[in-house]
Amino acid sequence: MKKLVTILSVIMLVCTSSVQVASGAVLTFDDITTGITDAVPVPNGYGGFNWDNFNVIHKSFWPGSGYDLGCVTPNYVAYNVYANPALLSDSVFNFNGAYLTSAWTDAMGVRVEGYLGGSLLYDTTVSVVNTGPTWYTFNYVGVDTLRFSSVAGAHFAMDNFTYTVIPAPGAILLGSIGVGLVGWLRRRRTL
Repeated sequence: MKKLVTILSVIMLVCTSSVQVASGAVLTFDDITTGITDAVPVPNGYGGFNWDNFNVIHKSFWPGSGYDLGCVTPNYVAYNVYANPALLSDSVFNFNGAYLTSAWTDAMGVRVEGYLGGSLLYDTTVSVVNTGPTWYTFNYVGVDTLRFSSVAGAHFAMDNFTYTVIPAPGAILLGSIGVGLVGWLRRRRTL
């Protein structure tokens, strides 16, 4: 019985160490170094996402613009290239929110759509200004793709993209079974 409890304890330790707990993350774009004179695409894999039509730029590239005034963290913001829609995708995640700023126009709308498996789950349009960043809470739960587009066909800047990784259901179940078995055997042993 003691060996069985030890074996199950080891199994439980292995199972629970592989459980991915839901964790939040903030992408500031400051760890993508571009230099002051250039803008570069946000690389695929950044934050675990695939990025399409998002570039990152140093705030001093256009002083006084929404890129400069919309920067929340020290130096860099992401933006939609050529003012076209920009997408990011991954396995399922929750999109908490982001700071958005109009790059050039006084005020404009930014439409943010959340998809899962190609089906539209969320569709929100927010009004952004070019005088400074505004935090928008989206709380999109269980999406795998986000599509950002400007209603006016203009550039917007984005900083502090905040999301939550959703743990794999199988890992949680496996860890729970291991914890339950060890608890049950220890209880039986004390009786």
